[in-house]
Amino acid sequence: MNALNNNKNSHDPEAYSKKLEEVNILLETKPEDVTLLLERASCLRHLNKLKEAFQIHQELFSQYPDNFDYVFMMGLLLIEFDKYEEAIKYFDQVLEQKPNHRDANFNKGLALQRLGKKKEGEKYMEKAMGF
Repeated sequence: MNALNNNKNSHDPEAYSKKLEEVNILLETKPEDVTLLLERASCLRHLNKLKEAFQIHQELFSQYPDNFDYVFMMGLLLIEFDKYEEAIKYFDQVLEQKPNHRDANFNKGLALQRLGKKKEGEKYMEKAMGF
C-alpha cells in the first residue's frame, strides 16, 4: 500500500500529511488493519512524530513478537530516539534468526558506531554491504 514509495516527492512533508489523512480515514472503518497501521506509522515517522510511530510499532510488536519486520522496526525507531543499546537488542533478535539480514546488520553497525564502538560497528556495516 505504500503509495509514497512511488511518489518522486516522497520526502515532501505535505505528501506525508496528505497520506496520513487518507490512512486515518481508512482506519476509522478498519482500526485493526495491520497494513494501514504500518502505513500510518511510516507517515508519522517521516513527519518526525516519532512517539506516535513508536506507539504503533510497540503495539504491533506486542501482538506479533515473532514478526521480524516489527522487531526490526522497533530497533530502527529506538535509533531515532538515540537509544542505541536498546536498539541493538532488537537487531540481535533479527540476526539470531536471519544472520544476513542486510538492514539489521547495517543498523546494528550504525548503533554501535554511535556508541563509540567504531571497529565493531564497521564489521556489521561491511557485512550488510557484502564485503
